[in-house]
Amino acid sequence: MIFGLIGANVTKSYSRVIHDLLSSHPYELVSLKEEELGAFFKNKDFVGINVTMPYKEKVMKYLSEIDPNAKAIGCVNTIVNTKDRGLIGYNTDYDGFLYCVRKEKVHIKGKVIVILGTGATSKTVTKACKDLGAKEIIYCSAHYKEHEGTISVDDLYNLKKVDVLINTTPCGMAPNVDDTMVQLSHMKSLKKLKAVIDWVYDPINTKLLATAKLHRIKTICGLQLLAAQAFYSSQYFVQRKYNEVLIDEIYATLAKRLYNLVLIGMPYSGKSTLGKLVAQNLGKEFIDLDELIEKQEGKSCRDIIKDSGEEAFREIESKLCKEYAYSNNKVISCGGGIVTRQDNMVALRQNGIICNVVRDEEDIEFSDVRPLASTREAYEELYERRKDLYRLYQTFEFDNNDSIEAAAEAMEEQFYENIGN
Repeated sequence: MIFGLIGANVTKSYSRVIHDLLSSHPYELVSLKEEELGAFFKNKDFVGINVTMPYKEKVMKYLSEIDPNAKAIGCVNTIVNTKDRGLIGYNTDYDGFLYCVRKEKVHIKGKVIVILGTGATSKTVTKACKDLGAKEIIYCSAHYKEHEGTISVDDLYNLKKVDVLINTTPCGMAPNVDDTMVQLSHMKSLKKLKAVIDWVYDPINTKLLATAKLHRIKTICGLQLLAAQAFYSSQYFVQRKYNEVLIDEIYATLAKRLYNLVLIGMPYSGKSTLGKLVAQNLGKEFIDLDELIEKQEGKSCRDIIKDSGEEAFREIESKLCKEYAYSNNKVISCGGGIVTRQDNMVALRQNGIICNVVRDEEDIEFSDVRPLASTREAYEELYERRKDLYRLYQTFEFDNNDSIEAAAEAMEEQFYENIGN
């Protein structure tokens, strides 16, 4: 192995893709049991490696030298095999964190910081926040009884002020995407919360981050942090300096590939027709949730609502929605009522950029194919009930009154512009 990543289970990681975009390749993913670490480091059959859970502290005993900053933190995530000095350990999670908070203008100095978790990444974040002048750092853990000085989630909910919340636990990581340690809606200090940072990168926006976005709270996702730490790791691996602009380019490249474009909006807005062409232009798979429902149920959406009622239809829609929300690289066209359930939108936001497609009402030809908006009067009444929900959940709004080709090109541009929003 020349370059690579070791951990307990690294069968899925975007690190290989990132390092392929840098100069540190070929890059391998190697899963190791703890009892295999000794032989691995005795062989030293690598030029440079990254280390992930749960070995960031355990590997330190195998190193000849540890960078002073990594030693002060108490863990490493980057190891370089040198000819003259042996194995040298660094902590580029620290560097990546500093870059991301600086770029996203998340202010740490003088602020109250809550860190979820007490593991290796928590130590990295602690050192970074102290170096940035945090006023107070509070640790919250599900295992607070085992860790002196930590508070419970219930205690967290009662804090009067939290400026920045940082998750360093695996909570919310796929496939356990509904697993979240903290419900933001329960925090009494939510209105004072300025930023939420999550080290989990799959999904791109965990449930915690997706909820924070709904509250218009600034966020930093794990994919940004992953790209940044890999950038600094690669510099150690190949012994050369890069321009930091490359971090944003790498993140944008990954995000364009991974993010779904989710189309919401009123019936007749042209989501399906436009979505098919946009998917083709973006090189993404097109998914029409209403078409999938009809195929699955063997009847039209109109007939499902007519025979079983709207609520029964919404149950079917929600279940199918969540099957595709956590996938990647899709254009997903949703029915007009998808926004009536917040859990649908939180799920879609985790790997999706939400586009609210709007169209001039005077251009619409109404039909009983749309049972909830079969007439102009029904349409207008439905719009009044839903308009605020569309605006709440949208990442951006798109005016679909141009020609299909021009509209598709414009939507593609707006999708790229809204990466990370």
